[in-house]
Amino acid sequence: MADTFTDAIDARSEGRPMFSQEGLDILRTFEGFRPDAYYDLDNKKKKGKLTVGYGFTDNDIPDLRPGYRIDKGRAEQMLPDLINRKYGPSVLDSVKVPLNDQQYSALTSLVYNIGPTNFAKSTLLKKLNSGDFEGAAEQFRVWNKAGGKTLGGLVKRREAEEALFNGDTQTLGAILEQQKFGMPKLGKDLSEATTPMPDFPVMTPEETGAATAERIAQEVGMTPEERGVAAAEKIAKGIEQAAAEEAAADIKPNQFNIEQFTKLLGGPKKKKDEEEETIPFASSVSFSGNLPNIPSGLPRTSGLGRRTG
Repeated sequence: MADTFTDAIDARSEGRPMFSQEGLDILRTFEGFRPDAYYDLDNKKKKGKLTVGYGFTDNDIPDLRPGYRIDKGRAEQMLPDLINRKYGPSVLDSVKVPLNDQQYSALTSLVYNIGPTNFAKSTLLKKLNSGDFEGAAEQFRVWNKAGGKTLGGLVKRREAEEALFNGDTQTLGAILEQQKFGMPKLGKDLSEATTPMPDFPVMTPEETGAATAERIAQEVGMTPEERGVAAAEKIAKGIEQAAAEEAAADIKPNQFNIEQFTKLLGGPKKKKDEEEETIPFASSVSFSGNLPNIPSGLPRTSGLGRRTG
């Protein structure tokens, strides 16, 4: 196994850029470590490229096969070695303009994912070699699809690489921090990813209540005090209505009238000018208690509360 520390010294002495810790963090975060070999597109259907460790393929491990297993210690040694011996040099071979450590690291992370051949043919490289660093940075986000579909994990990875290329370590740190909250690893394993958990400000209960009241007040054009009064009135009215409905439900037989009976059957109130289609009331229906006389026709219903006619 190569001595990566010696490689770093050699890079500095030769004026070559070094692969940074931030670049390594991107690779570890988005590739993820998997000890057992799997197919990167669909492991159950054995679709895609056989992969293991930190996105290592048979291009990195010639004897990779189904059932292959790698321990994390070895994978941790292989990752920087592959960067310094294979993927980093392919970047330097293609790029014709000077790069700092962050630019070099971002490009190497991209090449580790999309491959040296795709990078060599990319618009990103053309813009970069023409001196258009800003245009090249914007091209990172183009590489966010797999199988013709845009994947959330690739979108985030490209954002991280672009941030590193631009030297925006604050944005990069925020993106990497987000990945800790249940975000599936997505590197050469192109499984579908979910949206990462957003960051929420930490607030005391009092601050949360005040912020909520202010937001609601803004939405309805009321001050928090006016909103509080309106809410209290609404609650009081609801209690009043609930009590009335409860009282109406407890009706004695001799208080029963046709309006209440129709309501219980689910028939809505009709406008005076609407026609009612009626059917004779079934003579076989009987009720206990002292019911008043019931008209010969009631609104047609199919089950309680569902009008059909």
